[in-house]
Parts: sequence; structure tokens; C-alpha cells
Amino acid sequence: MGDGGNAGFGDAHGAMGDGEVVGTGLETSVDVTFTVDVIKGYATSQVRGEDKDWLISMGVSGSVPESIQLATANLAEWIKHDYHLNDSEVALLFGDVLRYEITELVDSHFNVAAKVPKSVLATLNQ
Repeated sequence: MGDGGNAGFGDAHGAMGDGEVVGTGLETSVDVTFTVDVIKGYATSQVRGEDKDWLISMGVSGSVPESIQLATANLAEWIKHDYHLNDSEVALLFGDVLRYEITELVDSHFNVAAKVPKSVLATLNQ
């Protein structure tokens, strides 16, 4: 990776089963509005993002188990950094609310999303 950040976007689907097993979903066009935040001095090894409901970390590798591990580890580091939780607290949180989605199985790189709901994280600062 060179200087600066990297951003990536996928194609839009009106509907798609988990894993994109046939290489496509119900393709559609979309207009997208997005923001990018630059966090100086902080980098992640995998893609991460969020929407109004979830913090989402992607794991991309040559195997599903490794992709799950990458997504989980990246999400744990993010929550430890931003919410100041320790390893034990993150483990308890994940045991209660962590969700996985297999987002791509169609090629040699398997994509897994690890997600935690923002509604739960909002209760941590109270």
C-alpha cells in the first residue's frame, strides 16, 4: 500500500443470496452518497465500514475460516480503539451480539463481514 488511504466499492444488488455463489445478484443501478474519514496515524489491515445500524469489518482471504478470523480481529481492534474496551470485554460483547455474513464465495478470495449493532455500542458510554 502506498501513501494515503484506499477506498473500494462493490456493485449494487437489488437482492442477492449470501455468498454471491453464482457470481451475480439481482443487479441494479444506484446513486450513492458516502463520506470518507481520514484518521491520521491509524490503519487497518482489512476493509471496514459502517451504516446507520452496524459497525462492519470485512475479512478477505483464501479460506472462509481465515476470512472469519481476519474480520473478527479487525472488528475487535476497532472496538478496543474507539470504545476503550479490553480483550475480555470485547469477547463478552461478541459472544452476545456479533453477526457474520458470507458476502462472497465465487472466486479464490472469500469475503466475510463481521458486524456489531451500533445500538448496543451506544449503551457502552452511558
